[in-house]
Order: sequence, then structure tokens, then C-alpha cells
Amino acid sequence: MSEFTPASPDSSTPNVGPEEARIKTEAQLKDISDYKLEDDPSWFNRVLYFSAGVDKQLLRHCTNYDRVKAQGIGGIVLATATLAFFSGAYAFFIVFNGSKGAEISYPDVLISILAGGVWAAVIYNLDRFIVSSGGHGDGTDKITWLELGRAIPRIVMAAIIGLVISKPLELKIMESEVEAMLQVERENRKTELRAKTEERYIQDKTEIEKKIKELGQEIVAEEAKVKEYLQRRDQAKAVYDEEISSKNKRREPGPGPISAALEKGLKQAQAEYEREYKKIEPAVEEIKKEIKEATASKDELSAKRLIKLQEDDQKGDQYGGLIVRIGLAHDKFEVASTLITLLLIIIEVSPIFFKMMLSLSPIDYLTENQKRVAIAMRGIQFDHRFSRDEASGGISDLKTATYHRANVIEEMAAGSLRTQSELTRIANETYYAKMSEEIRADVDRFVVKDDKA
Repeated sequence: MSEFTPASPDSSTPNVGPEEARIKTEAQLKDISDYKLEDDPSWFNRVLYFSAGVDKQLLRHCTNYDRVKAQGIGGIVLATATLAFFSGAYAFFIVFNGSKGAEISYPDVLISILAGGVWAAVIYNLDRFIVSSGGHGDGTDKITWLELGRAIPRIVMAAIIGLVISKPLELKIMESEVEAMLQVERENRKTELRAKTEERYIQDKTEIEKKIKELGQEIVAEEAKVKEYLQRRDQAKAVYDEEISSKNKRREPGPGPISAALEKGLKQAQAEYEREYKKIEPAVEEIKKEIKEATASKDELSAKRLIKLQEDDQKGDQYGGLIVRIGLAHDKFEVASTLITLLLIIIEVSPIFFKMMLSLSPIDYLTENQKRVAIAMRGIQFDHRFSRDEASGGISDLKTATYHRANVIEEMAAGSLRTQSELTRIANETYYAKMSEEIRADVDRFVVKDDKA
């Protein structure tokens, strides 16, 4: 590239006029400023610029260095949002479908994808705000304590975002190991639940059997009251049966006078027994009813036990939500889990540190200039007043804003009101003087006479 020398129609170039000199000068300027501008960036570059929060209109006038810087920062923000999408979708999938074991519910998959998209949009918006609101530091490639102190809120927010994003990704990376540990935990959970169910079943069953035994003893106690009459009846019946049966060798088998007398005695014994038994029958029937109900409760308890054991197995298979998986991964693979978390946190906070480490470039000056132009065009002026903080020893920049356009409008409004007030005063005084003269000239015209008087 040749050295630039402005062309001018002097004595050394007697044949060159003003117009030719201007054309030659513009050609030389074009030659030395022949730098390709990015008039039409690709759609992906536009996405990166938007993610970095830079002004695309100003960026087209900057060097390639500024474009690469914006692309890098925007790429980190976009990559973080992408990781947040997969992390959120997997986390929501575990929440909605993780307890169903190997069964995959496609509606749950769709809901997880939509929820992951919303989560990614939230993280993307937060990251874009954190990066774009970070400014450009003090303009040097060193990170000062003052810069670091100002960036602490953004660093904390970015670290929390990285921590939240990293946990579901850890679970996906360690999925096979976590599932193996989770299967053991599920079996232990089922064993624990089944043991509690069996313990409660045995307790309830023992109480019912004890009650049935006690009721049986009550029946025996009631029947003991008529035991003597029952023995008499049984004895009379045995003698009568022997009399009419072939076991009696002394007489011919069959009815006779003796068997008739025995039969009468048997009927009398039976009547006495029935008479005494009727006295205890209501109590015995009530006890038998209670025994029947207790036996039914025992059968029902056995059926409930089987249902409860099935429910325990289902609860055991469903054990393993998001928090449980995160706990297992952290307890078993603490080092790997910590490293993955730190990696995501570093990715998340890196744009903040990069912006503090980078020196000022054309995009920073153009952005600052555009801010000042926008403020100046609205009639706003900032006055800087510097003061030293005695506690920290630092220097504070106290800005004082003067709103010229607002002051002009305020002055115009106040002046208009003052003018209206003065004109109103003059009109009132003039009207008063005029009316006074008319009253003095003809007072009767202004006096109202009462005809009744």
C-alpha cells in the first residue's frame, strides 16, 4: 500500500485542477481504507451478535477482532442455553416419567421437551442480560479488585445458573451407574415396605385370633352352665338307644314297656336341657356372631395384606425421583460430580471474566459514543464530580444530570402561566376602572328600585 499524499493543484502539478485533485484524493483515501465491512452477516452470525447483546449497526463498522469477540461471547451464551435445554428436558422427564420405570410415556416426553424449551429460554435471557449489562470493565487487560467487586453479583448469578444446569447433565452422563445403584435402592425400599406391612399384618392378625379365642372361652363358660343337663340328656339317650338296639341281649330288640319309660325319661331330660339352654342361648348366639365377624375380619385382613404388598412393590419400583438420583450420583461419584459442576460454572462465568480482561476496542468506543449521542440529542448533559471515599480510599464518580429540554419546556410552561396571570390582572384593573367611571357618571342606572316600597 502506497503512502498517502494529498493531491493539490500547486506549482508542482500545473495541469491538475481542483476537481481532478479531489478525485485523486478520494481514490487514495479509498485505497488506504479498503477494509471489508460486514454489510450482510449470515443468520447464524446475527444470532451470535444478538446473544452477545452487541449493536449490529455499530458492529458493521468495526474490525474483525470485534466481530470475533462478539461471536465468541454469543457462542458461549447460546451453548449455555443449549445445555440448559437438554438439562431441563431430562430433568422434567425424570420428574414426569422417571417413576414409571422402563415404560415411556410419549405425552410426558412432549411435555418435558416443551418445559426444557421454556427453561432454556429463561437461562438464555438471563445470560444475555448478565453479559450485555457487564460493560467493558476499566478498558485494560487486567482484572482489578474494583472490577471484581462490581462483578460479584453477576458472577454469583452465573455460578448458580451453572450449578443448576450441571446436575441433570451429571445424571445423564452417569445414567447407567445411577440406574444400577437405584435398582439396589428400590429393592431395599421394597423390602423395607414389605417388612412394615408384614409386621402390621401379624399384629392385627394376632389381635383378631386372640379375640376369637377369648370369645370361644366365653361360649365354653356359658355352656358350662347347662353341662349337667346336657350330660343327663346324653346319658338318657344312651340308655334308650341301648334298650331298643340289638346290643341288649336280655330282651328282644324293639319298642317295649321299658323303652317307652326310657323314652319318656329322655324327652324329659331333653326338655330340661332345652329349657336351661334357652336361658343362655341369646348370649351364646351373640358371641358366635362376634366370632363370625372376627373370622370375616381375619379373611379381609389377609386380602388387604396381599393388596398392600402389591402397592409396596409399586412404590419401590417408583422410588427414584430427581433429588434421589442427584444424591446417589453425588455420594457415589463425588469427584466426578464436582468436576462436571465446576466445568459448567466456568463456562457460565467465563464471558464475565473475558469482558473484564479485554482491552477497549472500536465497538466499545462506538457504543459509548452512540450512548452519548442519544443522550445529547435529547438535551441531557452530565457533569462529573469526583470524590474520594475515606473508608476505602477509592475515587467515586458522582454524575449530575442537567435536563435542558425539560428545563426549556418547564420554563416555557412557567412563563406562559406568568403571562396569563399578568394579563388577567391588567384586564381586571382595566374593567374596574371603566365600571367605576360609568357608575360615577350615572349611578341611578345601576341602582335597583323596589316598587313595593
